[in-house]
Amino acid sequence: MTNLEEVFVDVEGFKGYKIGNYGTLLGKLGKPMRPSLCNDGYLQTDVQLNGKSVGKLIHRLVAEHFVPKPNSNEALYVDHIDNDRLNNRADNLQWVTHKENIKKSTLAGRRRAKLKPEQVVEIRGKFLIGKMNKELAEEYQVSFKTIWGIRNGSIWADVV
Repeated sequence: MTNLEEVFVDVEGFKGYKIGNYGTLLGKLGKPMRPSLCNDGYLQTDVQLNGKSVGKLIHRLVAEHFVPKPNSNEALYVDHIDNDRLNNRADNLQWVTHKENIKKSTLAGRRRAKLKPEQVVEIRGKFLIGKMNKELAEEYQVSFKTIWGIRNGSIWADVV
């Protein structure tokens, strides 16, 4: 896509707005809108729908309009192939599952988990000898909810 002009299409559900395959959002007057940087590093802008302001992430708009979405029973997320959250070109975006997204995030060093996988294995071992959630939460300096999630498998399910 280098050296080609940006291609624009109508944004579905938002009359008058157009999104380009390089990540430019045009407003109702046809002028580029200025997105703002969210706390998590993504570009976002507000569009109007029935007189109300709706926040839209630029990378999601680009992916929804230019990146073919695979058939999947799982929820899909938009991933920046080069890990640059400001590079919203269609050729830099792909759809991934939650598991793939977490794996890539971990490899890129963006996961801020308080526990390491080895600690989760230790915690599971301590469940077997009767340690209580509250006791483990204090020992590992995490919340009771985190220990409960490990115990019932709702978090860290991929660590065995």
